[in-house]
Amino acid sequence: MTAREAIAEMRDMISDRHGDYHQDDDALRYLNRAAQYISTESESLRSGIYREVEEGQSSYGLPSDLLQIDFVAFRSPDESRFTPLHPLRNVSSQAINQNFETGRPIYYSLWGRAVRERLLGVVTEGTATTFKIDSSLPSGVKVNDEVLNVTDRGAEARVIKVVRTPIESVETTRLTGGERNTFEVGDTVRILSPDRTSQTLHISPPPDFTSEPGVENLFVYHAHKHRVIRQVDIDNENDLLEIDPNLEEAFLHRMCYHASVADKSVSDSAAQYFDGKYNVHYKRAMPRVRQKIRQFKSLWFEGQAVERVRDVNLIGYTDVIGHTGNSVRIV
Repeated sequence: MTAREAIAEMRDMISDRHGDYHQDDDALRYLNRAAQYISTESESLRSGIYREVEEGQSSYGLPSDLLQIDFVAFRSPDESRFTPLHPLRNVSSQAINQNFETGRPIYYSLWGRAVRERLLGVVTEGTATTFKIDSSLPSGVKVNDEVLNVTDRGAEARVIKVVRTPIESVETTRLTGGERNTFEVGDTVRILSPDRTSQTLHISPPPDFTSEPGVENLFVYHAHKHRVIRQVDIDNENDLLEIDPNLEEAFLHRMCYHASVADKSVSDSAAQYFDGKYNVHYKRAMPRVRQKIRQFKSLWFEGQAVERVRDVNLIGYTDVIGHTGNSVRIV
């Protein structure tokens, strides 16, 4: 179903075929609210993301639309296949230190709405707006990251430029909030991500190697929210909605519900009617959606998933004719 088809169907259901009462912008707003509600409640949208790893770095950013992690997998330089990590529910130093394997983490946990630490280092050269550190700059340091001079009573600045060659350095706005507001030799600095609303994946122990250029050693398979559909997306390749077919009817009723609530001339009883219709269809569809999710996750491990983007190898994978170690593809 496309966004245009969904809007036309909703207008048919509420007898507003020509958009006399609900303009295009309003209909698009109802569509996005319904899509986000359906995807969040059903957790039926899933995809895989890949990340490069940095030596000693334990925290990695995740998409802001993430709802739930299904599993995390990791591949060391000497491995040809990804190995799933163990979810760590109760983080403790004792659990982290058990079964330590050199070169690769074995546990992961999800930190909700946390800043990501890009760097913690010691200044070897500095001015009021630039500094160099005693180690290489991580690739994750970006413009607009937050810089803290911990030694100077937490003086703050923002990254405005990251210099990689010929000598690595960071240029910042002027420090504020400290006593001297400069970077001096021996100062401890931290660089943090500016986004405090994203979620962070924490792996432990941290890897003891850095990914080779173009190689991504960390894989996260997760449920996520529906993307936002904009007017420019209508009638182009981004027009197709990701709503599970089993939930399309519930999705349309949810759009009608938002339209009825927005229309001030609609009575409370009419709004409750649409909400009731939605709940009936949603509850009826959910068992089928959950079954499909279980089937798809099972097929992923068996190497038979239909939707695919790139190759991933899993330990223990055997195809339907007995070949082992073949590539498995996943969204």
